[in-house]
Amino acid sequence: MSGKVLEDVKKATHDGDYKGIADIVSNALKQGADPMDVMQALSEGIISVSDEYKTKGMYLDNIVLAAAAFEVGMAQITPILEKEREKKEPLGKIVLGVVEGPWTIGKSIVAANLRAHGFEVIDAGSDVPPEKIAETTVESGANLVALGIYLTHAAPELAKLIGDTVTIMGNLNYNKLVNATPDEMYAACADAIRTAGPGGGYWLAFGCEIPREMPYKNIQAMVRAAKSVGKYPIQSTS
Repeated sequence: MSGKVLEDVKKATHDGDYKGIADIVSNALKQGADPMDVMQALSEGIISVSDEYKTKGMYLDNIVLAAAAFEVGMAQITPILEKEREKKEPLGKIVLGVVEGPWTIGKSIVAANLRAHGFEVIDAGSDVPPEKIAETTVESGANLVALGIYLTHAAPELAKLIGDTVTIMGNLNYNKLVNATPDEMYAACADAIRTAGPGGGYWLAFGCEIPREMPYKNIQAMVRAAKSVGKYPIQSTS
């Protein structure tokens, strides 16, 4: 029975049923579904939207509705997950935020999973300046920071503010990873290193994992760039 109700949660999320998702999640919990499993179903629903967008295309309206359904569903189970987390010593304290960009759905997925697995999450918000991230990190005493940086010019500023405290990871564009030629990939990686790497505190990486669509030659180009440009002292682009 729980399998059926979890499939209902996943489908409602994918279909953008933001008006009905609260009742569907509530019904799943009443029928004994584990809140962690409900969270997983919500995540799978929104991830299926991302996969469909990449492979078949999808109207922006449908993506927005699916994101809204995910947010409403998470609002139902987050208090339950938080209550469970408070019973244990947190594994760590982490600041989440999106620097100079309005995107929230990825941050919401990451926050939900971190809370569910025992971390205390401090949400610094979306579309915030680097100074806000640095301020929140210092005030909270967090020992981890995870950020979405979609505008590369924000990376060096952030590195100056908290680069001696935390390591900045990422700064590579998904479309470049998948669609670039090896030479373009090398140039993008070299630019990312020179932008955020001077002074230390930078880790050249993807957002979370190697995209399955990424050509192997582009992975090789990334490694070449890291070996040739990523040796300290790194020369800045400015």
